[in-house]
Amino acid sequence: MFKPESWQSHDEYRTIVATIGHSLSRNNPKYSFNEYDEERQKLLNLNLDPLLDYIPAFYSKGGRPAAH
Repeated sequence: MFKPESWQSHDEYRTIVATIGHSLSRNNPKYSFNEYDEERQKLLNLNLDPLLDYIPAFYSKGGRPAAH
């Protein structure tokens, strides 16, 4: 069972990544937020929001909710 209400929008994802990334960098110099800039930009630009219309078709309408 797919729960669309649990879907996190791309804008929410970008905000969380930036917040947690800056927090990690500030609290631990080992985790430099800018060190993996190219990889981070790929993740931030990969907008999966259009898939929200297609994903429910791959899940059953009832039964046990999906674990992942």
